[in-house]
Amino acid sequence: MNLSRRLALQGALVSGALAAAPAMAAPAGASPLEVEPITFPDLAAELNALMRVELSLDGTDTGSWFRWTAFIVTEDRQPIPFVNFEGLELARLVKLPNGKHFCTGIDLSYPRDFATGQFCDSAFNPVSGKTVAVPVSVLTNDPGYVVSLGDGWRPRFAPKPEKVDLHCHWWREGAQGQLQRIRTPPPSFPHPMIEQSYSRFSYADLMNPKVANVRYETGGIYTYPFPKWLEMGDRPGHMMGSITGRKIASVKELPREFAARTEREHPELLNLDWMFKTLPSIS
Repeated sequence: MNLSRRLALQGALVSGALAAAPAMAAPAGASPLEVEPITFPDLAAELNALMRVELSLDGTDTGSWFRWTAFIVTEDRQPIPFVNFEGLELARLVKLPNGKHFCTGIDLSYPRDFATGQFCDSAFNPVSGKTVAVPVSVLTNDPGYVVSLGDGWRPRFAPKPEKVDLHCHWWREGAQGQLQRIRTPPPSFPHPMIEQSYSRFSYADLMNPKVANVRYETGGIYTYPFPKWLEMGDRPGHMMGSITGRKIASVKELPREFAARTEREHPELLNLDWMFKTLPSIS
């Protein structure tokens, strides 16, 4: 049976099964979900909300624990789920004397075998036919972002024409608020690189200015160039990541296995005091 006939047969079988299935009855007392956009009076109010959701206005470290799957994407085959990662993102937002804000932080991810879920240090690349070493990802050289009314959310060393647009879409779904955020890097960043996230949080917390740190659960996707360790050579393509995670109150909420490994191997990354001891002059 060729592919088109097989897909047609599968479609017919599915259609028949759906036709035979009983209709799903609405629960008693069900009503339409209340969905409406969240609007802000001005850019200052939106930046305030964004900093409270993605970071924190109280000057403390903001942690996010996440899991994600790395896919290999090439032009000649379907995307391949390659390896899983588990990670921590720790960031801090500080207010500057000139009224602007500055944020930076670290990112730490450990690879996990896609099949077993166990920590690993290598994986088989079916595209190249090679088993490659998969390193722990440790990012501590983020130049950071400057947040201001004049420039929005801009990479610290980027010229003003390269400022990053917010690309925020906010809406309320019943008691929950949701933020769709697209992070478009400046043209000087490696290609292809882009990230999109969906974060859910309490709508009441978002509307309460006294809540400096709005907790969320999040998911998203992003693309980035092939890393050198994947040994793809000049083959065209890129990586795609599918991520899920949550904001944590402190590193004490990290899962035990992840926390124990980090305390052994990278204890300095569980606090950002070392990074902010001498804050450079930022304009």
